[in-house]
Order: sequence, then C-alpha cells, then structure tokens
Amino acid sequence: MYICHCGKNERSIVCDSTSAGVEFYACESQCGRTLDCGNHKCEALCHPLECIPCSLNPKLITKCPCGKADLSSIEGATERKSCLDPIPTCGKICEKVLSCGQPGKHHLCKSECHEGPCPPCPLTTAVRCRCGNMNQEIACSELTTKADDARCTKKCNKKRSCGRHKCLQLCCIDMDHICPLICNHNLSCGLHKCEEPCHRGNCHQCWRASFEELHCECGASVMFPPIPCGARPPECTKLCSRDHPCGHVPNHTCHSQPECPPCTALTERYCHGNHEVRRKFQVSDTLI
Repeated sequence: MYICHCGKNERSIVCDSTSAGVEFYACESQCGRTLDCGNHKCEALCHPLECIPCSLNPKLITKCPCGKADLSSIEGATERKSCLDPIPTCGKICEKVLSCGQPGKHHLCKSECHEGPCPPCPLTTAVRCRCGNMNQEIACSELTTKADDARCTKKCNKKRSCGRHKCLQLCCIDMDHICPLICNHNLSCGLHKCEEPCHRGNCHQCWRASFEELHCECGASVMFPPIPCGARPPECTKLCSRDHPCGHVPNHTCHSQPECPPCTALTERYCHGNHEVRRKFQVSDTLI
C-alpha cells in the first residue's frame, strides 16, 4: 500500500521492477498542508518536498497591491509583521490590465490601489461574433468571453460536404462543412451497412471477404477465395441435381434459387371427376 505525498489518499501498486523503491505518489487532490506561516493552506496539487512559502509573507511583499510604490515609501504605512496584516495601499489608480476590452487594447482598472481582485469594469466592450453576424456593445460586467471569441445564436444553413444534411452549427466559421454523421446505407452485398462518414455518390464496395471456397448447388463449379462479400455462387452448366417431387429428370441447369422452375415434362392426367384421361399435360398445369 502506497500513500500520496499529502497523506490524503492511498493505493495498491503491483510489485515489480518499476515500483522498486517507490514509497509515495502524487494524487490529484489539493495539497492542503499548512504553510510555514501557520495561517494558510497550500493550494497546489499533491507534491513532494516542502510547500512553497506563504505568498503573503511580509519578507516577500515589498510593494503595494498595484505595484507602483514600495511599502517603505508609503507615508503612514504600518509595518507588516504577519501574513494576516493588511498590505498598505499607495492611493494611486490601480491600472491593472483587465480581461475586457478589445485584443491589444484591454481596459485598465480605474479603482484606487486595492487588495484582492479588481472590481467589475464599468465600461462596455465592442463585441463581434466570429461569423460576423453579431456586432454590438456589451457591458464588461456581462462579458463572458474574449471580445473576438463571442458566439451568436445564428444557425448555419449551408449544406455539409455530403450534400444531404445542413450544417446547423451555431455561429459557424467552417469552410469545408464536413458531415459528422455515419452514412449507414446498405452496401451492394446487401448484408452490411456503410461505416464511412456521410458522403456524396455511391458507397464503396464491401471490404469484407470470405476465405472459404464457394460452390454451386451441385458442387461441380467452384470459386476460390478470397470471395467478395455478397458474391453469388458460380454459374454451372450441368443439370440440376435436386430431388423433384414429380420424379422426372430436370431439363434445367444447376441454379442457386431456392425453388426449381416448374417441370415441363408431358404426362397424362385424369379430369376432376376421374371420367377420362387427358394426355400431353405438363406436371405444373392445372386441369379445368
């Protein structure tokens, strides 16, 4: 049994040459160990060795939250002795780069120097969706994506590459419109369906094949493998070898159809009342 670095999880590992000397492993949980300050927890994923020092340690922070002034230059600032002490502010405009605004022209925070994340931007951003259908001003506080990566709700009505289905993708910028559906049409073999993406034109020939010999009904003719899927038995010029209920010798050739054609041999038959014999009737004929 092996324990992770942070001590929260454990698991079993197969003993082999690759696990020799292994005592710990890294799980996917947050470390959570107490930092050197004794006040905060480590927010990194489970890791070996010691945790990084507390980012709010007074020895590590020498500037105000906006980074424009040294703490030692701020008039009236109280010296920090603990990571829990507030960081003195310089009173200047923050001007940290925000995520809103046009690419390359992001808005800047207009609040005074402050701790923590910047407040919502009060400005608006010109948003144009990627397909060009939407072009409008949106309040920065409502902006959920980058200004150049917005998506509108317009459905694309262009035909896909198969020529049968419409794209119907929202805010589409595709050029080829490849159809993601499976063709699923019956192949020429009649046994399998096309597994290719939906396409134009006829489906390809079934790729499956049999490696057993294919004989005609009587076995006189043979087709050697590989046999294409759906192939019919080979043609045979010999007379049909099946048993026929009429008892006559067939005059038709070997075939793969499930039933033989009607017998054409001439015979004698009584009428329905058994009064007289009629001659030269085929076995399949009906006497009226």
